[in-house]
Amino acid sequence: MLGENGQDAKGDPQGTGLTSGDGNGSTSPPTSYTPEQANKLVSDALAKQGREHKAVLLPITSERDTLKVSLTSKDGELADITADRDAHRTTAEDLASEDTTRFNMVKREGTLRTGEATLKTGLRQLEADKVTLTARTKVADDTLREITVMDVATGKKDASGKVLGSPEKLKEVCETIGATTEDQIQSVADTLWPDAVTTAAAQLKILPGTTSGGAQGLNGLTPEEKVRRGLAALNKR
Repeated sequence: MLGENGQDAKGDPQGTGLTSGDGNGSTSPPTSYTPEQANKLVSDALAKQGREHKAVLLPITSERDTLKVSLTSKDGELADITADRDAHRTTAEDLASEDTTRFNMVKREGTLRTGEATLKTGLRQLEADKVTLTARTKVADDTLREITVMDVATGKKDASGKVLGSPEKLKEVCETIGATTEDQIQSVADTLWPDAVTTAAAQLKILPGTTSGGAQGLNGLTPEEKVRRGLAALNKR
C-alpha cells in the first residue's frame, strides 16, 4: 500500500529495493593496503602502545624505588636504636651501685624501646607496601616483556619487508627456556629466524629483576642451545 510521495506504509521509496550504498545499488569496495602501508600501520600502532605503557609504568617504578630507599633507611635506624639500647643496658648493669645514674639509664632504655616499637610498626607497613608493589611490578615486567617480544618478532623481516617473525612463537619459546631480558629475547629471535635481514630494537626496556619462571638447569647454556631445547620441548606437547 502506497502513501504520500510514492512511499509504502513502511516509509521506503516505491520500488527502489535499495538497502544501502550510493543510490546506484553499489557499495564501496573494502580498503586495501600495500605491504609497506600495512607494515607502517603495525609499526605506528606498536610505537603508540609502547608510549602509553611507558606512561603507566613510570609512576609504578618511581614508587617502587622510593619505597626501597625508605625501607633501607628504616632498617638502618632500627639497627642503630637496637645497638644503642643494648649498650645502655650494659652500662646500666655496670653502674648498678649508682642509683641516680642507673635511673637515667633505665629511663633512656624505655625511650629507646618506644622508638623501636614505632619503627617496627613502620617496617611492617613498608613490608605490606612492598608486597603490593612487587605484584604491581610483576604486572609491569610482564607487560614490557610482551611489548619486547612483539617488537623483536615483527622486526624480523626479509629483503622485501615481509615480516618473518611470529610473536606467538617467540613468546612460547622464551617462556619455555626462561628467556626474560631484552638481549635474551633478541638472541632467541636471531636463532629462530636467521634469514631475516632487518632487526628492530625493542621500544621499551624490560625492568631489571629476576625471572618469574622458566626452565630449570639451563644456566650456562648458549642462547642457541636454549632455543633448541625449547623447540624440542614444544614438539613433545
